[in-house]
Amino acid sequence: MDKHHTSCSGISATVFALIAGCWLLTGCINLSPKTDPTAFYLLESVEMTPESAEDSMGIYVSRVELPDYIDSNRLFLRSAGGSPQYLEADLWAEPLADGFGRALALNLGQVSGRSVVSAYPHSQPSGVSERIRVRVLRFEAVASQGVHLDAVYEISGGERGARLAQRITIHEGDGSYPDAQTIVLDMNRALASLARGIAQTLEAEH
Repeated sequence: MDKHHTSCSGISATVFALIAGCWLLTGCINLSPKTDPTAFYLLESVEMTPESAEDSMGIYVSRVELPDYIDSNRLFLRSAGGSPQYLEADLWAEPLADGFGRALALNLGQVSGRSVVSAYPHSQPSGVSERIRVRVLRFEAVASQGVHLDAVYEISGGERGARLAQRITIHEGDGSYPDAQTIVLDMNRALASLARGIAQTLEAEH
């Protein structure tokens, strides 16, 4: 009984070794480390020429309101036919609303000539005379079209102390997107155009 058991165990071990060898030779077992395809992106400011003289009064960008469908850590791309697509391996490195406000504030600092510009989630600094609130209706890349930004911005404070609301529609790029980085670049340009529009409104109010 013991001899039979030992013989069976030896055969099983031999068969297992042969199967394992086959897997290794045919590539069934891949011991190479896997590459993580995930990439992270940030919205950034664009180099801009000041359109107003330097001003000591400050600006604060309040929390930006985004539509739920883009308030995600994944980049969003709409096909030319209108189908939505989330890019699973292309992620925002920070909440999109925070990145939007931060980049907008940096652009406003350049184009408006204001000495103090800050944005949520940072607390409002002293010396701020005007608050900017942005409600985004649409901010997305569309294949074969480009990036569309449709938003309403409100300016409160200032010399008049009243709230002024303006709607702005912006289009950037031609929708040729071989990778996510080109999408982000067009989104950066759209934010720069939004900052320029807000700065022009601020200038007209003074």
